[in-house]
Amino acid sequence: MSKTLSKSVRHSSRSVEAVNAVPETHKRVIAAAGAAIRRTLKQHKTLGESIVVWKDGKVVTVSAGNIKA
Repeated sequence: MSKTLSKSVRHSSRSVEAVNAVPETHKRVIAAAGAAIRRTLKQHKTLGESIVVWKDGKVVTVSAGNIKA
């Protein structure tokens, strides 16, 4: 059996539940990452610390007063 065919056979044997669970897991990971980013931005703003972002192909420093948290 070729490697490609072997992989497709292996993948087709996954349970329907496992395949359907992936999108929900991704949603939870994205939500957790968003919450962490919001907390970090709020903390920087509260402490008066600037952040550095990538904007229009350039590195830009955003002062604490201009952080939208």
